[in-house]
Amino acid sequence: MEDIKIVPRSDMEKETETKRHVGVEVPDSLYQLIALSALSLDTSVSQIIRNALRRWMEENKLSEESLIEELISLYQDQWDKRKMSLSKDETDKDWTLFLGYCRTCMNQKNVDKDILNQVIKKIQR
Repeated sequence: MEDIKIVPRSDMEKETETKRHVGVEVPDSLYQLIALSALSLDTSVSQIIRNALRRWMEENKLSEESLIEELISLYQDQWDKRKMSLSKDETDKDWTLFLGYCRTCMNQKNVDKDILNQVIKKIQR
């Protein structure tokens, strides 16, 4: 794995920032490659994974702002399709249910409350 390089700490990850554990299962063969890379680079498995994620985010030009906009667009599309099949009377009730669904999805992923509220406010009825 010659192409693995240590990526400098980004502005997104501050020393004092709260860290979250993300559990992921990988095949043993992949884990062995990651572990060998960590050993050969004198770093941790966690650092190898963090660096890979940072590179992926940079390569895909992912930012908090762009992802929030994509989420708003996704929910807007879902609502637009959903309301097409509703009568005028059903729309009000279903709007409340739909926003509850959006909140639940974001809460399950521990999305920051400010971001959650920002997304909900941007969805157009």
